[in-house]
Amino acid sequence: ASHKSHFYLDAGFRQQWFNKAASEYHERLYGRPLTKGSIFYLMEDELFRIAYESKFIEALSGRHIDWIYESANNGNIATYSKLVLDPVRDDTKKVTGISVKIENVTHSVLRNAQTHLLALVADKTQNIVIITDAKGCITWVNHAFFMLTEYTLDEVIGKKPGSFLQGIKTNTSVLAGFRKAIEDQEPFSCELYNYSKSGRGYWLHIVMTPFYEGNLCKGFIAIETDITERKNMDEKLHQAVEQLQSLNLLKD
Repeated sequence: ASHKSHFYLDAGFRQQWFNKAASEYHERLYGRPLTKGSIFYLMEDELFRIAYESKFIEALSGRHIDWIYESANNGNIATYSKLVLDPVRDDTKKVTGISVKIENVTHSVLRNAQTHLLALVADKTQNIVIITDAKGCITWVNHAFFMLTEYTLDEVIGKKPGSFLQGIKTNTSVLAGFRKAIEDQEPFSCELYNYSKSGRGYWLHIVMTPFYEGNLCKGFIAIETDITERKNMDEKLHQAVEQLQSLNLLKD
């Protein structure tokens, strides 16, 4: 069901009230709409029926139940439902029935699984990975970020990287490009000089990409590579060339 199904059962599992979404959901599953007084129908699969029924019995004993389960497998695509059960009590606090809510949560379950997998992969890479919200505030960093910057996730979450990583040698025109890319929700790449927590400077090559849910930008992923060694070698080579040129001028 795209909308949350909600209905009430008495202690004998008979329907007492249901919303439109519940009736439509029941008709799709079992080929008939809900009717008041009808016995709530449990799935035919024996193992699933036992597990499902046990949740209802727990709710009748006075417990709140919050359960996510794989509800079907349509064309090898798993679908997930969330079942929320709450005991209904009379004026004497006696449990007389159950409030039942069922919601299709497949999208959020799969999104969370994908996010977990992304975090697992990102945490093992040697590249620095920063994930931000749409305003550029940090929501997650990997272990490589900590190893380079010396900042933990707890120290930086909710902050913009520029508020604590940049200093006197950081190129302000590059920062302006960063800010414009975030404002325009566009990809951006650059080389940038940053500083660690202890003040050690380092060079990064950064590729930042926005990510979306539908048409809404939800944030940015920045993949950063430490290029300090390469930049230092380029600087030494540049100095060597300048020295050779100076010697040649002296000879002339």
